[in-house]
Amino acid sequence: MTRHFGGRLSGAAKSRIGGLGLALLASTAFCVTVAAGPARAQQVAPATGYLIPAGPLAGAIARYGDVSNLQVLYPAALVRGKTSPGVAGSLGREEALNRLLAGTGLTWRFTGATTVTILDPAAAGASAGVQDGSTRLETIEVDGGKENAWGPVNGIIARNAASGTRTDTPIIETPQTVNVVGGEQMEQQGVSTVGEALRYTPGVVTGTAGGQADRHDSYFVRGEGGFSAAAQYASTLDGMRWRFSDRTSVQFDPWMLERVEVVKGPASALFGAGTPGGVVNLVSKRPSFEKKSRVFVSGGSYDSAATGVDFTGPLGDAFAYRFVGLGRMEGNGVDYQKGERVLLAPSLTFAPTEETSLTLSALYQRDPRAADAGFLPAYGSVLPIPGYGRAPTSFWQGDPDWNEYSRTESAIGMEFKHSFNENWKMTAKARYGRLQSTTKAMDYTAMVDPTTMMRTIYLAEHDNTSLTGDIFTEGRFNTGEAEHTLVLGVDHQRLTGGHEDGWDRFQYPTIDIFNPTRGVTPNAFDTFRIFEQPYRQTGVYAQDQVALGNWRFLGGLRYDKAEASSSTLVTLNGLSSKAASSDSALTGRIGAIYLFDNGLAPFISYSTSFNPQPSFKYDGSMLKPYTGEMLEAGLRYQSDDDTWFWSATAFTGEKEGVGAQATCTFPSAGSLDRCFTDATRATSKGVELEARAQLADGLDLIAAATWQQVRWKEYEGISLDRHVVGVPDLTASLWLNYTVPEDRTGYGWSFGAGIRYVGETYATDSNVWGATEYAYAGQPSKVPDFAVLDASIGYDFGALDKKYEGLQARVSAENLLDKHYVAACNGYGTCSYGKRRAVSFKLSYEW
Repeated sequence: MTRHFGGRLSGAAKSRIGGLGLALLASTAFCVTVAAGPARAQQVAPATGYLIPAGPLAGAIARYGDVSNLQVLYPAALVRGKTSPGVAGSLGREEALNRLLAGTGLTWRFTGATTVTILDPAAAGASAGVQDGSTRLETIEVDGGKENAWGPVNGIIARNAASGTRTDTPIIETPQTVNVVGGEQMEQQGVSTVGEALRYTPGVVTGTAGGQADRHDSYFVRGEGGFSAAAQYASTLDGMRWRFSDRTSVQFDPWMLERVEVVKGPASALFGAGTPGGVVNLVSKRPSFEKKSRVFVSGGSYDSAATGVDFTGPLGDAFAYRFVGLGRMEGNGVDYQKGERVLLAPSLTFAPTEETSLTLSALYQRDPRAADAGFLPAYGSVLPIPGYGRAPTSFWQGDPDWNEYSRTESAIGMEFKHSFNENWKMTAKARYGRLQSTTKAMDYTAMVDPTTMMRTIYLAEHDNTSLTGDIFTEGRFNTGEAEHTLVLGVDHQRLTGGHEDGWDRFQYPTIDIFNPTRGVTPNAFDTFRIFEQPYRQTGVYAQDQVALGNWRFLGGLRYDKAEASSSTLVTLNGLSSKAASSDSALTGRIGAIYLFDNGLAPFISYSTSFNPQPSFKYDGSMLKPYTGEMLEAGLRYQSDDDTWFWSATAFTGEKEGVGAQATCTFPSAGSLDRCFTDATRATSKGVELEARAQLADGLDLIAAATWQQVRWKEYEGISLDRHVVGVPDLTASLWLNYTVPEDRTGYGWSFGAGIRYVGETYATDSNVWGATEYAYAGQPSKVPDFAVLDASIGYDFGALDKKYEGLQARVSAENLLDKHYVAACNGYGTCSYGKRRAVSFKLSYEW
């Protein structure tokens, strides 16, 4: 298997830009730079400053590829378990590579303008070491290879990621926790949503909304998240956040993604406003100059069916394309619930030279309908009702005659990259997106008696536009023995629009949760409340990554200006309310990591966050942004051959000023005004463990465990120690996948199995049941823990005959034993059952 180091950017001989001002000036004039780029050609490169310490050759080649802007290729088997003597000084790239490989017996040669291939002369023959200026070298040992942080993950262990730094950085060298789920893992586990892809990730909890997790990818990370309007969604795509108003969300299908990455801890220094727990960044599939095609068809439980295509390749010498398409129908075991989706995601890259590329992308995703969950009171789901027990897991509180959640996501985007020379480059990217959705539902309102639910016939229409832009320069230079990677940039985020809603004010139909009857006819009505939630944020940021011997340091600062407002207008009577805020914040992070030669890497980091709250305080003033901070320290290990990676991380954090509802006390408060107090404080602390291994004889292992305490500590000056609703203290998971080796009986088959455990959570803010839970009132409002099993079986038809190579089949089962459990309660009076057993069959072909 061939591994890649470094990027495609290389270039004509240019002198190093001496200052940051010139780099920024050049980045603002990038259009002029693109206008007339020379054809690709190999040219003699000037001397470059190298400071690559002795150590595992994989890391040495990674640094060499980054500094020289060359792509280095070699077979993985050639490089396992080997080390490099390192290289230091101002050298040409050929001489630097000679020294890097000194004492090895391997050869190298240019196989393209910016591509170098390392070969074993004994295996490659005499011709391998003499052509195109290649140099005969002595033997060295090279490790498994560096992948592109924006490309697919090789196997189940990601080596590089960009979500934590904006640069193509080895995870082992990033002093902040970053978890990566790649395409191979998603394929083994048969996922159909981003939430499902994250289920085996430490510190992350998904699926808390039960069946509604099929329409929204909400998540908790290190205890940060929520329900309904307070939920946190996987809406950051390619490092740019897609914003939308309350009570809807975008959702990105895993079929359009290369990988899902989680940056733990406050990430405001990277992305601006956000929560202190972390952020999920999705990396989309991009055009490739290597031709590849893949198609699939699938079917399964609840009349589910899907088909998808993924085509990429070159169009001449300077263009590459990608087209991703999907059609899907699915159910989830809840009465009357079905989902449908059509996805089209074309993209085109124009790369006239090795120094310059422009990628244009588009997205159209239409969900004519999306599945919902059944929402039940705790009394009848978590708590059995005497004489009745618990309501069936298939219960749904709605009515088929008033049942819709439809959504349309459309977007266009661009990403421009240009390398000024071997040390300075810039990136500019932008995306404009529109989200439209319609909701028709009969929502839980109250329980008339223990078995009879009153409902509200509800209608909502959303229409939002989101605009995001980001431009930054990346420069490499040395100060003494320290090698710097400096990032300077500015980004802008904007949300316009909002939503309208209303309800049938003349009837509130009831339903028996144990014997539901349908057929409610709503009165004719239209929306009558108009909500506007515009948001605008501009941030300026700087980051420096420093390599000094075996030390890696990272520091970042960001200044944001955020303007947010929230307004309500009731068209029935003209009543209105508006709250607006204009805030600024300086956030930052700092971290350090030491790379031992044996693969161990202890690290420590500290980071901060802010999040605006456009709402009134009880006294009529505006709430300030709530702030967060987190300190984490840990130990990682990565083997030289990339077959083992594990990490153990301890963290402690705090957030202050989160708005909690309070009574308005200022004289001008209107009937629609909602007021809050910011005299709140919450803390978090915990330990996360993760291990990933590609063991001998085809066995893959993914293991994760998290222990955490996330507690409210203060409310309106009163000391507390209360659990946060829906957040477990303990989670754990284990996934094993065995692929039968070629020399064993059963070659072609693969078998996967996993277990997911989520500890008990609390259902109410007070942490005790109330009067609506009858005899349970006053007792701890605990939702029991649960564990579910997943499994898969796959077959590669290429084992039968080479002519079938690329044809694969897989059967996947979620919740294999069909365990009945409550996923969580939301603190607003209702709970959701976890998803029932679902089995799917998938047939795919790749060529």
